[in-house]
Amino acid sequence: MKFAWAFAWATVILAAFAVTALPATIIVPDDISQIQDAVTASAAGDTILVRPGVYKGPGNRGIDFQGKVIALVSECGPEETIIDCEGQAMGVIMIRDETEETRLEGFTIQNGAGRYCGGIWLGGSSPTIARCIIRGCTSTWHGGGINCDSASPTITDCIILGNQAPYKGGGGLYCQFRSAPVIENSIFRSNQGGAIYCVKSNSITITDSVVENNHDGGIVLFNTQAAISGCTITGNEFVNGGGIFVSDSDSTITNCIIANNRVNGLGGGVYVAYNACTITNCTITGNFGGLGGGISATCSAAPIVTNTILWNNKSNDADEIYVGDFLSSSTCTISYSVIGGGIDSVVVKPGCRIYWGDGLIDADPVFVDPAAADYHIPFVSPCRSAGSRSAPALPDCDFEGDPRLGMSLCPDIGADEFHTRLYVNGKIAQGETATGIIVGWPLTSPVVLITGTGVRPEPLITPYGVLWMLPPWQYRGHLNPIPDTGIRRIPWMISSMLPPGTEIPVQALVGTYLTNLWILRFE
Repeated sequence: MKFAWAFAWATVILAAFAVTALPATIIVPDDISQIQDAVTASAAGDTILVRPGVYKGPGNRGIDFQGKVIALVSECGPEETIIDCEGQAMGVIMIRDETEETRLEGFTIQNGAGRYCGGIWLGGSSPTIARCIIRGCTSTWHGGGINCDSASPTITDCIILGNQAPYKGGGGLYCQFRSAPVIENSIFRSNQGGAIYCVKSNSITITDSVVENNHDGGIVLFNTQAAISGCTITGNEFVNGGGIFVSDSDSTITNCIIANNRVNGLGGGVYVAYNACTITNCTITGNFGGLGGGISATCSAAPIVTNTILWNNKSNDADEIYVGDFLSSSTCTISYSVIGGGIDSVVVKPGCRIYWGDGLIDADPVFVDPAAADYHIPFVSPCRSAGSRSAPALPDCDFEGDPRLGMSLCPDIGADEFHTRLYVNGKIAQGETATGIIVGWPLTSPVVLITGTGVRPEPLITPYGVLWMLPPWQYRGHLNPIPDTGIRRIPWMISSMLPPGTEIPVQALVGTYLTNLWILRFE
């Protein structure tokens, strides 16, 4: 009897294993020719691997994930794997409770079109979207690139380019109702209807991203709590708030460069209305607004500005800060910041108030090269160690990841924290001369450039700092020391023998200190 019971249980266990299918990989077009058919045939945990190619026609657009926990992944990345909707339908649909384990990775989605969305429609879902390019998509309503309706996706390493939603907004990304998207290391460029447009969403988190050259606003927030950090927001245009528009949305903006945005109305850089807004360690420069080139606050707004550079903004009235009384009075609290032009660049309307704190400076921050959009601060900048370590929402690192409080007891003012750093401005092309820049402490010791053959998976800790490069190393000669300005420019002639796409890792030995790793990428 015991043997019979044991045999019976063994049979049940074996049967259970027999009906539990292992995750499968479905290859398009090898196994199934169309992407939608592969999704329909898939089961939870499966991966759909798509070969390089341009995928068109029914079955390769309007791709519905059907609520499945699957990964739709390209084999060779977005440049070689394109879903072309040909203006006939949107690209991808996830509206059935897809979770963060549902993944879309490595595709270009282009020429999508629809009433409610052009590129990717998300409803009640929280998928992961990574390494995708969404371009040339159009919505007649909102969400040209991506539409989030009560959705909370994680969007990482994506490019949202040249999409349109001119009627209701959100050319790049539109969010509404209970949405709470997280955006990391992504680019929103040349979208019409605004790059990112949020209305009555729970929240939005935007980190280490670029928002540039968008029409109808960079980041537009209505009734949405936002955390924006480490972002570069440049060249955007809108009615009010060319860089960031914040209305009835308690938000935190840290470590951001907000530059060269333009409006005819209020707040070329940032416009705040109906709420408090914390702005810490930002660089706000080169913006234009009709009222308030840098920051405008109206309608019971109460922004708190700390450790921030307001420099060279322009306006018909109030170059740097405008505190106005539309509908109701507003305030602005500012401390430990640079205000170009001082009190003469600030306008406070009757019934409103500005609270002047300690540590205010009216002096040139001495950006390394603002004409080339290089807003690093050098050794001679008055912003060094001039900030407050008690600033609200003080970040641990600057916009490039350099530690705050690393060199002194007080942080610097602005998005950049002064450190010895190597980088190259602009594009690097065959036969051209690129300009390498080292920002650091003035030294009498020569600078030595070192190149390697690759990048270590884990850094090597040396007496001189962190070494990232793989041997054999090549020493590119002794260069002149860093001068008193703290800026050493290095012209590099790029060999015409190097093919486009070549990558060379570089570090510099400055005195006895190894700089950060920089990857030279040739175009």
